[in-house]
Amino acid sequence: MRVLRILIADDHEVVRRGLRSLLASRMDWEVCGEAADGVEAVEKAKNLRPEVVLMNISMPRMNGLDATRIIRRELPECKVIIVSMTDPEMASKHAGEVDAAAYVANSETPQTLLSTIERVVGQELAPVLSGNAKVTESTGSQQGAGVEMGIPDGAVALESILCTEELQRRPSRPPNYEKENRALVALAQALADSRHTILQTLADTILDALEAGSAGLSLLTTHDGGKRFYWPAIAGLWQPHIGGGTPRDFGPCGDVLDRNIPLLFRHFELRYTYFLPVTPPVEECLLVPFYVHGKAVGTIWAIAHDDRRKFDAEDERLLSSLGKFASSAYQIHASLDALQFEAGEREKAETARRGDVAERDLAARAASLLAAIVDSSDDAIISKSLDGVITSWNKSAERLFGYGAEEAIGQHVTLIIPADRRAEETTILERLKRGERVDHFETIRVRKDGTPLDISLTISPVRDATGRVVGASKVARDVTERKRAERASQESENRLRALTDTLETQVRARTAELEQRNWEVLEQSEQLRELSHRLMQIQDNERRHIARELHDSAGQILAAMSMSLSNVVQQVKKAAPQLVREAEDAQGLVRELSQEIRTTSYLLHPPLLDESGLRDALLWYIRGLKERSGLDIQLAIARDFGRLSPEMELVIFRVVQECLTNVHRHSGSKVAAIRIARNHQSVTLEVQDEGQGISPEKLGEIRSRGAGVGLRGMRERVLQLGGEMRIQSEGRGTKISVILPAAEADRAKMAGLTDQARTAR
Repeated sequence: MRVLRILIADDHEVVRRGLRSLLASRMDWEVCGEAADGVEAVEKAKNLRPEVVLMNISMPRMNGLDATRIIRRELPECKVIIVSMTDPEMASKHAGEVDAAAYVANSETPQTLLSTIERVVGQELAPVLSGNAKVTESTGSQQGAGVEMGIPDGAVALESILCTEELQRRPSRPPNYEKENRALVALAQALADSRHTILQTLADTILDALEAGSAGLSLLTTHDGGKRFYWPAIAGLWQPHIGGGTPRDFGPCGDVLDRNIPLLFRHFELRYTYFLPVTPPVEECLLVPFYVHGKAVGTIWAIAHDDRRKFDAEDERLLSSLGKFASSAYQIHASLDALQFEAGEREKAETARRGDVAERDLAARAASLLAAIVDSSDDAIISKSLDGVITSWNKSAERLFGYGAEEAIGQHVTLIIPADRRAEETTILERLKRGERVDHFETIRVRKDGTPLDISLTISPVRDATGRVVGASKVARDVTERKRAERASQESENRLRALTDTLETQVRARTAELEQRNWEVLEQSEQLRELSHRLMQIQDNERRHIARELHDSAGQILAAMSMSLSNVVQQVKKAAPQLVREAEDAQGLVRELSQEIRTTSYLLHPPLLDESGLRDALLWYIRGLKERSGLDIQLAIARDFGRLSPEMELVIFRVVQECLTNVHRHSGSKVAAIRIARNHQSVTLEVQDEGQGISPEKLGEIRSRGAGVGLRGMRERVLQLGGEMRIQSEGRGTKISVILPAAEADRAKMAGLTDQARTAR
């Protein structure tokens, strides 16, 4: 006969003794060892090699869940059954997370434990047992939360990686028109001077303007009818990937052209897995389509490789603006390719003279495109010789200064310069002759009708093919309204400063007096707050102590008593059948008392708060309150919320407990909603009901004096952690909001990592 070897792990001798007595009823089962904590359980499991381990959760040195995780990893043939007083639903969930074979509550009958052991060793992990005993199917591997490995192409829906709507929800940085103006001028200059590298210049400009990690262009191939996109120009971290590309019908660029709008992607490698080997990986990618003669030919894009960089609506506007330039740049690039090919073919069959004609034709087409860009600009763009004679004058210059092109071209630039500002032009011309650039020079110019204009000038030298400076390109932007607003603001500021100066002396004396009084009040308030904090700490510690005593002493003794009564019932059935009813009634009373003690212990201080964290403790409390009160309570908290410091978790739990008690007793509401979230800066809590609300008078009293012992206690708990609490009530319903600094959570995370490292050793 094969003997089943069982290891018992529990920190209470009375429970171990009761389990030994219960298991002794089976001749083919043997208790091969006992352990009083998690560390000892792991060591004895490795040495004794039992088939089954009966594991408690709450134990010193190492809890039963961590011990189970290690045993299942190092001894996969060993089955672990969790036997605990912990809340059944939560404990069953945790048992599945650590790959335990089953969970049985201490409050269940001993026969339930025996049948669970039989099922675990007699079947290949039966899926569900009766009552609270649940078997969790073992997969033999763990998957990361929310991560699917080896996703086939297209397995993730497109909408799951799109986040374009967030562009409008995020705080938008203010437009930097000066930087945008510099970029456009640089691109216009590149069109004139370095047409062969215009696409790379555009990629560099996008990278700088959007402060991205990588930027570039994707163009549809032409030789195969546009079946792929290729990357002719990339700037930033992805520059080594120039020449690569993506399919037209399955890729982010194709999605943009299909929808004909800018799109923002997040981690597009989840859908388009051919990006997985590309490094560095993509956090976000903003793409904008561009067109030539109404036909889509490609996209321009910017990539953030760091989750700290989030694109916003201003980035979309700026990239769309550069997309218009991309159309012209593409036409020039395409024209160059076509004309160069044409010139090459002709060079083989024609004379050098024909080659010159092709070159002039190329220059003429490029110049025509450049002229179109200049004329479409919202800024005045003027070119002049080194003598100051105007050689070009775009449409915006006509609108800004009032002179037509036929009036201005050929005139000296002093045509629009006031007499008292003409020395500026001499200085500017000297700098241009030295090849220097003039950026954002704010000055005054004059319109044809004599009206002065506040303008901002950016002036760049123009060079010929040999690199010699032959003229200048000037971009002028009207800043009259901005200057007027600045002057009005300055005048208002001066008046306010004068008024402030007259009051300052009086305020200073009064302030000194109030500061002294405030210091005295604050010192007394701080002493009172410290006393209140110490009293609450004492109260919490006493609650924890009483709860632990009930759980570890009375609760465990009752569990052992239940096991003993089970044996008594079996003996009475054989020896004194007339006493069976009384024995079974006694056994039922013990189970009811065990349940009441567990509930009382949890209300004083739920052990789940220490063992499993805030989320599980709140789920347990809310479920119990629903059963007792009938309230419909919704809890919104992320599954991977993680752990906070013990003090912070306790504060949030107590605030929720007090809020829900007030909702049940005073609000008249039948529903309540709880939302808990965290980020790098803070942890936030909101509790909201739909009850009768708080009158404005009462709300004012609460905000000024914190009326009510419960509310004052909540506020003091929050203040001790450096947080703040707000109460809102407008006619119907009340919302209590708490914001706590994240520093406590960060310290808790580091402490958790230290504990994990210690456990691994």
